[in-house]
Amino acid sequence: MDALGAEAGPVARGSIARVGLATAVSAACGYAVLYLAARRLDPADFSVFGVFWGAFGLVTGAANGLLQEAAREVRANPATTAPARGPHTSPMRVAAGVGLAAAAVIGGSSPLWASQVFAEAQGLSVLLLSAGLAGFCLHATLLGMLAGVGQWGRYGALMVTDAIIRVVIATAAFLLGWDLTGFLWATVGGAVAWVLMLTASPAVRSAARLRMPGSIATFLRGASHSIAASGASAILVMGFPVLLKATSGQLGAAGGVVILAVTLTRAPLL
Repeated sequence: MDALGAEAGPVARGSIARVGLATAVSAACGYAVLYLAARRLDPADFSVFGVFWGAFGLVTGAANGLLQEAAREVRANPATTAPARGPHTSPMRVAAGVGLAAAAVIGGSSPLWASQVFAEAQGLSVLLLSAGLAGFCLHATLLGMLAGVGQWGRYGALMVTDAIIRVVIATAAFLLGWDLTGFLWATVGGAVAWVLMLTASPAVRSAARLRMPGSIATFLRGASHSIAASGASAILVMGFPVLLKATSGQLGAAGGVVILAVTLTRAPLL
């Protein structure tokens, strides 16, 4: 294990199992949130939740392009936290800028589309979608940097922290009767997981401070290709509820049943 906590040799092979376990736990937590929402909400409200769940999955799926680009940059270049000659870029700072810009675009454009996508709680839905995406941009970039330096144990821990936060909020919504609003919060709650990991782990903080050779424009150019590819995949995997609502008007109870069925059957693709 090096100064940044990167794992090597037999530990690296063991990390494959840990990341696989973290992926399985995250998937199970996703199913748990859907189960709790389906049990607590009536079909009409579940259709509203399902559309928001799909919308958040759609935009964060595209933002996973930042994960891919950060991992490539960190893996391809010598890691450094110290100033050096020539242009250098902090991926986390770039991610913060991208997240804020994306949130501003969503919020600013919402009068054009929110009424077609969100049947209820439009203001809260737009606010949570914007803030959640901004946080997820940093979350995804930190995941990529942890992958780039080989900190697979902490990579898995960040994934699981995200998933557990969602389940905790969803469980509270189920038990305390927060209904639709609580499950909207549960959808985006995991976007703060990166803050908890930075607070708890010096090694994660060291990884987050890494700077990469090259300008911000160079990093964004690479990230844009990854975001486009990830976004295309996210449309296929997560976009159905959003497209259904945007083209069908009021979904009602029947729409909730359809969205639940499609969400559960396509979930193994996630």
